[in-house]
Amino acid sequence: GRLSILDGQHRVGMMQVLRENRNKQRQKSEDLLSPKEKEEEEFFQNILVEVYTSKPTGDNNNSVKLNATKSDDKIAEQVFLEINKAEPLKLIDMPGVSTAADRKFITEAVTALQSQFPEMFSPSQRCRTPNVNVDNLRNSIFGAGILKRHKGEMTSSKELLNWLLVQNAAIGQKYENNQKLQKSISPKTWKKASKYGFYLGLESSWLFL
Repeated sequence: GRLSILDGQHRVGMMQVLRENRNKQRQKSEDLLSPKEKEEEEFFQNILVEVYTSKPTGDNNNSVKLNATKSDDKIAEQVFLEINKAEPLKLIDMPGVSTAADRKFITEAVTALQSQFPEMFSPSQRCRTPNVNVDNLRNSIFGAGILKRHKGEMTSSKELLNWLLVQNAAIGQKYENNQKLQKSISPKTWKKASKYGFYLGLESSWLFL
C-alpha cells in the first residue's frame, strides 16, 4: 500500500541529511563504530510513529485500487486537519507535573467562572483581550503558583473561585477609577469587559498576588 507522512516531513528530511553526513564522515574513517555512534544509529533505525490505516472498498480489482487511493487521500486529509487543529498540551496537564487535586480544584474553579461569564470565554487559545480561554487560564493559575502561595486558604475549588472573583472585582474597580488605565486599552476592549463585568483578561498582575 501507499505510505504518507502527514506531519513531521521536515524532521524526516533533517534526519536523512544528518545520517548522510554521518555516513560520509564514517567512510573516511576505518575505525569501528563507537558505543555512542552505535546508539545514534539505533535512533535512525527505530523511530516511533503513529499509523492510520484505511480499508479499500469496491467490487473488482480496479475499483478496489481506485477507491483505496481515494480513501487513503481522504483519511490523510482528515488526519492532517485534525493534527493542525490540535492545541499544545499545557503544563498543568502534563503527567507528573501537577497533582490530581490541584488540577481538580483549578479546573472546577475555572469551569464555574466560565459559567458565570460565558461571553468572556473563547474556545481559541489565541483569543484577544479581554477574552480568556479555559485551558490558558487553568495553566496560568497553576504556573503562577496561586495554590501554593495561598496554601491553607484554598482547600477547595469554591475557595479558589471566590478568590478569583475578588481579584476580578478589584481589577474592575482599579480600571473604573483610573482613566489612564482605561486609555491603555482599546475602547472596544473596555466596553466589553465593563459590559459583562469580567476583568481578569485585561492584565495578568493578579496572578501573582
